[in-house]
Amino acid sequence: MTGAVTGLVSLFAVRLVLGMGEGATLPAVTRALSKWTSLASRGAAVGITHAAGRLGAGASAPIVALLITWFSWRFSFVALGVVSAFWAAAWWWFFHEDPRQHPRITRAELAEFRPLIPRGRLVPARCRGGASSPVWRR
Repeated sequence: MTGAVTGLVSLFAVRLVLGMGEGATLPAVTRALSKWTSLASRGAAVGITHAAGRLGAGASAPIVALLITWFSWRFSFVALGVVSAFWAAAWWWFFHEDPRQHPRITRAELAEFRPLIPRGRLVPARCRGGASSPVWRR
């Protein structure tokens, strides 16, 4: 969409919408990983995916620079938009919110997954000053 802007107002509007959509990306990835990884490997999985996002951003800069040099700045946005659309279509086709609904997952793999919140009654832990903290305990 950014490649189709015609002025400052349309650029602002398109980038605002893009930013609003990107804001939910990391929380959504973290939630999906909480359902798709075992408790033991969850931290590593989150670290790898977040680091890969930064690596991809760094690696894409020279590619975008080449696209701008060879074609135009508008073409760079269109080319990356097309690649992103194919990625989104593949993700929509393959990903399932609930691992139990995925046709290729085995029972052994499902047994490794743990619920996000442990069973039992959770109560808020107290800080030294008596105020509630965001840490929960049994």
